[in-house]
Amino acid sequence: MSPIVDWNLLDVLNKNIRNNYERIRPILLKWQENGYIKLIEDNEIAFSFIPEKLPSKEKLIEESLNFK
Repeated sequence: MSPIVDWNLLDVLNKNIRNNYERIRPILLKWQENGYIKLIEDNEIAFSFIPEKLPSKEKLIEESLNFK
């Protein structure tokens, strides 16, 4: 899997992501701060993730749910 996540891929995964991007962006900023991803946010690419820094899916979900 490519570490680059483009807007088309996000639309395939869930069409609501683009519509609700401003709501989820603070979580993405926190993930960037933690070194998990790099936000790019241009016309084609939303972000890239850094595979060696990504925690488990469960930890990402936990961090997201506990984000304030």
